[in-house]
Amino acid sequence: MAVGLAVGARHGTVAGVAAGACVIALTELAARRPHWAVSFLAFAYAAAPRLDAQLRAEDFATLGLLLAALRTRRPFATPLDRPIAIWLLAIGLSLSVGLLSGTIARPAMGAFTALKILEYLIAFYAAVRLRARLEPALFLALMWLVLWGAVESWTTNGRIFDRPPYKAEANHVGGFAALCAAWSYGRISERSTPRDWTLLAASVGLAALTQSRIALLALGVVSVLQLFRARVRIPAVLILLLGALALLGPLKPRWTEAPREWRTFRRTEARVAEGFPPVFSYTRNRFEVWALLADDFARYPIVGTGPGSRDRVLYENAGAMIACELGAVGIGAFLLLLVAIFLHARVSWGAISATLAMLVLGLASISFFLAREAGPWWMMVGSALAGYTPRDGESSLVDPADSAGA
Repeated sequence: MAVGLAVGARHGTVAGVAAGACVIALTELAARRPHWAVSFLAFAYAAAPRLDAQLRAEDFATLGLLLAALRTRRPFATPLDRPIAIWLLAIGLSLSVGLLSGTIARPAMGAFTALKILEYLIAFYAAVRLRARLEPALFLALMWLVLWGAVESWTTNGRIFDRPPYKAEANHVGGFAALCAAWSYGRISERSTPRDWTLLAASVGLAALTQSRIALLALGVVSVLQLFRARVRIPAVLILLLGALALLGPLKPRWTEAPREWRTFRRTEARVAEGFPPVFSYTRNRFEVWALLADDFARYPIVGTGPGSRDRVLYENAGAMIACELGAVGIGAFLLLLVAIFLHARVSWGAISATLAMLVLGLASISFFLAREAGPWWMMVGSALAGYTPRDGESSLVDPADSAGA
């Protein structure tokens, strides 16, 4: 009801009623059919546009999964429980200090940022608990986005995924494609099926359609990693060759922009220091914001300024966001979480490759906080850990009753 009223206040009664109906339907589906909801959640993270300013379809599916978990009340453990708890404590501490000190100017944005991270963790635990197979949902999302991108490229001369309902989403969609390629590499190295090869081909095609430089870089780094895996070595070499041809051909102007823009930024610094007006540069504001973030970190080095305290769009770097908003405590908690993921998810080559792709994507985006990238990644890690074999003294991830019914 609250969601319906909020949407109705902005977009009218019909939109409010439709949004309220979607909330009820998706939440009830997730509560009654959690396996279906996990597949829908993976698809929604990747392909769903925003329903409103900050609302997306996966928000409601996650709520239903939480309700389903509360109904069953069957506890289980994962090897990431302690690192995740420390990560959440760091976020909570930073949020509390930021609200009390006033560094979070908009408390609602701080709460939204913290709740979104909690939502990703619910998706992770749902993927572990239900031993989710993500390939069908990822494939459907890829096919939908490839079809949408192909239609946009046919009907417009501009960059695709840069208009509603996917406004300014080219890098995010490309990041999702790089994650799917990393995941399919892992599946092929473990067991080669036509579906896995199709998933890899669709991922590469979508990354090429987006023309996202950071997504192609992540795909290239992940492909280089596959050269050490015999079963996927040949496709990795082919993808690297195709990427090199693209960089020398149609994508060459986009890659040669960066050095020129950096030189323009340095000239701007010199001109401003001498009292002259700045020279226009697309990246100047980004560098200026990073300088301001460095000042923020120097002023609040321990717990940062608080989640959601700065404009998320301007970070353009996951590390800068964590350092500024969560401080040294947040950086330490996040690194501990990453180390735990690499240690325990090593049973899945796909999860390791996807995590490496996320780190590369984080160089030019806040990948660990964006639904289209962070949501699928957390579910991939959860799906990988669902088959984790515990050592002596560790708790099993899978409930015995689930094993009997599988």
